[in-house]
Amino acid sequence: MLNKPLKPMTLFSQFHYIPSFLDHLEKVENFEPPESIFAYLIEVYGVTDKTQGAIELFCTTPKCRCVPSVYSLNALMPVLCRSSKGLKLVPESLLNSQAVNTRMEESTFQ
Repeated sequence: MLNKPLKPMTLFSQFHYIPSFLDHLEKVENFEPPESIFAYLIEVYGVTDKTQGAIELFCTTPKCRCVPSVYSLNALMPVLCRSSKGLKLVPESLLNSQAVNTRMEESTFQ
């Protein structure tokens, strides 16, 4: 359901639409979106070198009635580890993950 508007935005590099999509999801819709949507966007942000966008998305996922888990954290870690700048953000991101009650598991380090 949500993949229909989301896939074209990411495939055609129309990232400027993603914030309004997420805003609509947060303020208008009343269902709990699957975490896979957020993990997908985190990965897309990583592939397109939008590291800060990936971090912000991970931290704001609860606003959209989705509780992030190790699944989202596992999507974020490779994004951060792609560059030296991202590596510097790992400790802060791990602290932020605790703030949203997400804990690392063995799968995070694989």
